[in-house]
Amino acid sequence: MITRRLLIRGALSSAAAAVIIPARAAKGEFWNEKQPDAWSASEIEKLLSRSPWAKEADVELDFDGFPGGPAGGGPPGGFPGGGPPGGGPPGGGFPDGGPMGGGQFKPVIRWESAKPIQDARKKSATDDFAKYYVLSLSGTPRNGALRPPFGDDNADPRRPNREQMQANLLQSTQLQIKGKSLLKPERSEPSETGILFLFSRDDHPIKREDKEVIFQTKLGPLELKARFALKDMLYHDRLEL
Repeated sequence: MITRRLLIRGALSSAAAAVIIPARAAKGEFWNEKQPDAWSASEIEKLLSRSPWAKEADVELDFDGFPGGPAGGGPPGGFPGGGPPGGGPPGGGFPDGGPMGGGQFKPVIRWESAKPIQDARKKSATDDFAKYYVLSLSGTPRNGALRPPFGDDNADPRRPNREQMQANLLQSTQLQIKGKSLLKPERSEPSETGILFLFSRDDHPIKREDKEVIFQTKLGPLELKARFALKDMLYHDRLEL
């Protein structure tokens, strides 16, 4: 005979199973099951480009307030020298063809300071990693490096100079944590494959209960956004950022 007590017990068991199953699935990922030396090349590529610590960013075009945009009557595409979506070379307005590098732009946002990314790159922690959340913006491994848009002081005078571009980049970049003030980078710098952004760990320490962090930046008229679920960013049961 099925009693009320048995029904309640069954419901509680089902609820517990619903909580446990996702946790088991997370632990089943290769980075939690295998030592870094045993990771294959394809697994490392996945970790660096399609994992909880590395997301392909959503890209939108926003010419509002951008020199030469639709309202400004400037060069086609709003980029000095012409660029997408108008005429001229892809990525016009950025040094050497800009962040698109003459091809399809597939930006990846990656937490370089996270331990699994360090292990995948076979790099040791740096002083910067201890003080900052270090995030990179780059192209996908198959798409090559992103050319940092830090300007060329001898380039087309219609373009912002190096200092202006760096200032604009810092101003438009942020980490959004629900219920907390926006976290802005203290500095940015070029890397081998793109751009690094350094956010102080002391300003707003990110905790597992914050649930989600959203990275946003803007390169000229290109707006980039990537969402990171903190519950998935566990490396051997520890939040790694």
